[in-house]
Amino acid sequence: MRRDWLRRLSPSRLTRAARYRVRRMSDPTLFLLVAAFTVGGTLWSFLDYSHNVRIAGVAVMAMVFGSLVLRTVYMVAIVVLLAGCVLVVVVPHEQVTSQLTASGVVLLTSVAAVSIVQTSRRDALGLRRMSAESVLERVRHRLRVQGKVPALPLGWHVDVAQQAANRAAFAGDFVSARLHDINGSPHLELALVDVSGSGIEAGSRALLLSGAVGGLLGAVGPDEFLEQANRYLRRQDWGAEFASASHLRLNLVTSSYEIRNAGHPPPLRWAAADRLAVRSASTGTVLGVVDDLGLQVDLGILEPGDALVLYTDGLIDDRPTDLDASIGRLEHRVGEALAAHPVGSLAERLSRTERPGPPEDRTVVVVWNDGARGQGAAAHSASAEVLAWPARVLRLGRRRGSRATRQPHS
Repeated sequence: MRRDWLRRLSPSRLTRAARYRVRRMSDPTLFLLVAAFTVGGTLWSFLDYSHNVRIAGVAVMAMVFGSLVLRTVYMVAIVVLLAGCVLVVVVPHEQVTSQLTASGVVLLTSVAAVSIVQTSRRDALGLRRMSAESVLERVRHRLRVQGKVPALPLGWHVDVAQQAANRAAFAGDFVSARLHDINGSPHLELALVDVSGSGIEAGSRALLLSGAVGGLLGAVGPDEFLEQANRYLRRQDWGAEFASASHLRLNLVTSSYEIRNAGHPPPLRWAAADRLAVRSASTGTVLGVVDDLGLQVDLGILEPGDALVLYTDGLIDDRPTDLDASIGRLEHRVGEALAAHPVGSLAERLSRTERPGPPEDRTVVVVWNDGARGQGAAAHSASAEVLAWPARVLRLGRRRGSRATRQPHS
């Protein structure tokens, strides 16, 4: 019981409850609450003129709270009301310095101006009582939802790890995945996209592009996916901004895959039989720059124990050295990591690897076949064979019985 009460009184719960109550209140009600606080604080500071309460503190609290919940017209009314309250407190006593100094006047004027500007900007964006932080949190949550990988059949796994530059809430990298059937065979389609730039600006463009990418996955053929995404990006008129992408289509029955790259670092394929990581031969131009991407597809089969590693340039982008040499070092790192550790932790280890140079957004996607599908199919066929024996014996007995009943008539 005591734990339940402590949970109810936790700061997070109280904050959510307060936000919920405030959002349900009407604008006139909130205005009356702020006005009542202003008048009450003014009366207290007037009666207790030389002691505890100062009109400047009352005014600052009223304007700060009002800027968070009021519309612009109500905020201006509160500022006018506060100006009158300050005069009511200061003028009759003729002792301005005890309640309000010259620096206090400058402070109140600055807070009033900032409060009105903040309220007008929020109204212009249509946020009303919603803070910018909550909007950004929703955008980040939406990106995560779109990047969620669906549940795959037995034997197949996908691991995604992302690290934003400077621990920012947003990154220009995003992952979009879809599982669908083609002629009765399940196929995984996955796209890893890297929007130029970093931080909130790149995150907003990534959110815009992720909706288009998610709609194209599975709706168009693998040879048209990047071309369609490029046409969409060209229509957005991003100027000097662009995006790179890797697109994977994997047949979860035959283990065959197709990889196409548009200006992205070449994916790596880990061959368990050779204990070697090699780069994909897929190439192409970045999205949003030219009409013809010049895509070259890479085809292959992901055998049991094999893995595909897709990543963004933040993982290997080492300016002082050659890019090809950086990818070669990444191939070596992947080989060493998979020789000593399981494939399931590879994405997280690679994304946390420190590298020289300024911080960059980093995303790693690892797709691997653990071979359990083949073992499961073999075990299923063996068990099915055992379970089929009673039915076979029963059918054989029925056939002999029918033959015995037909012999006297002949």
